[in-house]
Amino acid sequence: MARSSDSRSRLRRLNRRQRKKAHLGEFVEMVFDLRVQFQPTLDEAGYDLLWSALVDQIEAHRLHFCGIWGGADDNRLQGMIGGVHHSPSNDDRNAIEQWLQARPEVISASAGPLVDGWYGWG
Repeated sequence: MARSSDSRSRLRRLNRRQRKKAHLGEFVEMVFDLRVQFQPTLDEAGYDLLWSALVDQIEAHRLHFCGIWGGADDNRLQGMIGGVHHSPSNDDRNAIEQWLQARPEVISASAGPLVDGWYGWG
């Protein structure tokens, strides 16, 4: 059974340790969905260069990526981006999305809204 992270009465009943363990209140970890479609003409070396640059861009914002990278056989990337000991901001989300959209290797890139990484995917 999924727990709601927005029940104020429940949060008041939990102490700090319980809120941390349940990822509630001040311990909510936000993430966002990332979907990218690449040019079908991109070769393996191009993928490697783009992937390296994307990882550098994500890490520059102190974020991490978890998802599927299609490689040369499948010209798309899909996953989620979260923070390392913090939640990403809308500025982080917009910066990564705009960086991808400006790349010539990318046909389309979209970043979803920030959602609760533990309870917001329902």
